[in-house]
Amino acid sequence: LIPMNNCSHAPQTDSTRAAGERYLDSWNRTGMDWDAWMEEVRLAKREALQTNRLDPYPVFLKRTHSLRGVRENFKELANEEAEVILAGRIMTVREHGGSSFAHIADGTGKFQIYLKKDVMGEKAYAEFFEYFDIGDIIQARGVLFATKRGE
Repeated sequence: LIPMNNCSHAPQTDSTRAAGERYLDSWNRTGMDWDAWMEEVRLAKREALQTNRLDPYPVFLKRTHSLRGVRENFKELANEEAEVILAGRIMTVREHGGSSFAHIADGTGKFQIYLKKDVMGEKAYAEFFEYFDIGDIIQARGVLFATKRGE
């Protein structure tokens, strides 16, 4: 996953309530103004990305398909087991132990991505939750498959 942009004021959904509650608990303990605290958190995350040699604002995108393009050609791409590179704004994240689902959206649609700790590696999996928030724009790479629910 590669960070593409940051946005601190993203809408909360039911699937992101736990993350929102963690943020509120952390903010309440500071006594700071919400906007000042959020800016401080985002700047700290940017600094952590830079310390780990990750560019929080890369100049170009390596996307192979738009989200609409991947949806329109899903069966063909999944059958070929072709690797795709997608980019979009994180809309939701659902954690399930060693795996998680996230929905990303670009100007053409919405798509679910799957993060699995034993595939990504423990460090990269942990970094996703450490560095990225709802509203951030990311780039994700992987092979397409359908979930049990057909997503």
